[in-house]
Amino acid sequence: MSLQDAGHRSFVARERWLLAAVLLLAAAVRVWGLGTLAFEQDELYTLRDAADFGASAGDGPGILGRPLYYLLQHALLLVLPAEPWLLRAPAALFGLLGVAATWWAGRRLIGPVGGLAAAALVAISPWHIYHSQFARYWTLLYLLAVLLYAALPPALDGSSRWARVVAVTVGLLAALTHPTFLFALVGVAIATTIVTAEGHVRAPVPRAGHLVHVWAPMLAPLALWYGLVRLLDGGRALRNPGAFGGEWSSRLVPAIIQWAGPVVVVAALVGVVVLWRRAGTRRLAATCAGGLASVLLLLLLAGTRTAVFADYGTAALPLLFLAAGAAVQRAHEGLGGRFAAGFVAILLAGVLPQTVSHLADGTRFDFRPAHAAIREVGAAPVVAWPVIVHRYYAPDLSVIESDGDPAKLDQVLAESGGFWAISAIRRRGLVPGGPRAQRWIDEHCRRRGHWEAARLDYRRYAVALDWCGPTDPRPSRAPSAQDRDP
Repeated sequence: MSLQDAGHRSFVARERWLLAAVLLLAAAVRVWGLGTLAFEQDELYTLRDAADFGASAGDGPGILGRPLYYLLQHALLLVLPAEPWLLRAPAALFGLLGVAATWWAGRRLIGPVGGLAAAALVAISPWHIYHSQFARYWTLLYLLAVLLYAALPPALDGSSRWARVVAVTVGLLAALTHPTFLFALVGVAIATTIVTAEGHVRAPVPRAGHLVHVWAPMLAPLALWYGLVRLLDGGRALRNPGAFGGEWSSRLVPAIIQWAGPVVVVAALVGVVVLWRRAGTRRLAATCAGGLASVLLLLLLAGTRTAVFADYGTAALPLLFLAAGAAVQRAHEGLGGRFAAGFVAILLAGVLPQTVSHLADGTRFDFRPAHAAIREVGAAPVVAWPVIVHRYYAPDLSVIESDGDPAKLDQVLAESGGFWAISAIRRRGLVPGGPRAQRWIDEHCRRRGHWEAARLDYRRYAVALDWCGPTDPRPSRAPSAQDRDP
């Protein structure tokens, strides 16, 4: 299925140095801020659920629905302290391995130029960098997914027994890392059934060899696991509590496109087209298109029953980068190395503003300056969201979790006589609560602080501190000389 030919020899001679540069860059941007970025709520859920195997998780997904990473994190917590950089170290390591695996898979499936281009795109992808600095299972899922996509063609063709073992093993592990892997697997399975290795389109009837050697060994244990989850908790470990429905799901596709990078999405579409035009790469084109399409479709359907997020498209992300790499590979073959280099430069330049923006604030809210400001002025109740983050960083403050409901805010104000409001603000407004919570704050509160890093993309992660009450709180200490006006 490779597009490589003799004309690539000069590139291959320099490939190891280019790959080393890509991996060094990938490591640098993933280590940046690894120990200093503020924890997000999901990272603290990882710490909580991995420590006690999810006994305190309550409703919603827990270790039953994502067992592999939690078991790994639990083992690490037995011997290592829960420092931020140590808690995030597995995600960073899996992230770097994912960059290398993307190069390896791309080289095998599309050629050396395309493989290196795909790896470079992953290296500076803000989505993948964010996951590599996030104490969660996403980079492990990405790594396992890309290994499956590389092992699947020889496994289905029967040319390698080892490839069948790898495909079945990593498929099982990926599904046990996060069940949304199956959303991508559905499209990949259909695509590889319809399109043969020779590029012929056939009736969608699975071959007996595929069923016996690949799909049955992979899916039978997963069916038993699903039955166990249903038996133990009625399937709650596979659902998210919270908002869902049409309005929620309507944001999903734009969020995935923005998160992956519009230029990368366009390049991937071009890559699917050029792969389809050759019989030898037609199955890969169908695999990329099928996996991406099934993830979007099944996530939209799942959004009618449970909350879904852009992160749930992670299993299809390698297909996006491989398809974009295929477009670069074909440009190199047809138009020469300089044109391909220019193509890559355009792609990287299109992604770079998001990457720089991520490095500026970690693509997350940092509430620690607001906590420090409250301690300087005076103790009072604090209304904020999410409570798990505020209680972790400010256990000395009395924190009340708020969903932005004005009636509840009225009640807290009446009972307390005044409180601090710490607000998380995204591009579309306050999280949670939106415009209704903002109107209440505008009417009842006075701004006391605002923290926001400059970004070059559409995203926004601002933190605001307001005092809500008839009188200002009294300082907790006497003003110092630095506090007084000159």
